[in-house]
Amino acid sequence: MSFSEIAIMVLVFSGLFIYFLVPFERSANITNQQKGKLIFNRVLKDRIFYILHQKKAIFACILLVVTLLGTWFGYATAEDHINAHSGYSPISMKENAYFTMGIVLLYSLFLFFLIVFMNALKVYKE
Repeated sequence: MSFSEIAIMVLVFSGLFIYFLVPFERSANITNQQKGKLIFNRVLKDRIFYILHQKKAIFACILLVVTLLGTWFGYATAEDHINAHSGYSPISMKENAYFTMGIVLLYSLFLFFLIVFMNALKVYKE
């Protein structure tokens, strides 16, 4: 795959993942009314719980699973095709598949924690 294809896939995945995890504006204004000073760690934990338990988060999980399965089956299909038509000794592309799936998983976790941190920072400042 060329760089432009990878860049477009990353942009589409990021856009959908962020859309599915960012709460709607009307529901984002609901905060815990606590007396006293808010502790950022507590706000961060509440935001993780809040973002994971919204209805749209299910679609983010489905998107991640479909992406990981698509990556796995894409590499498996390429491996089968090369082994069937090359005439050389069989190759294995499992390391490449694991590496790519690991990168996708780490990128998804990075996006998730970035969304949680930005949302918690917004609530903490209010």
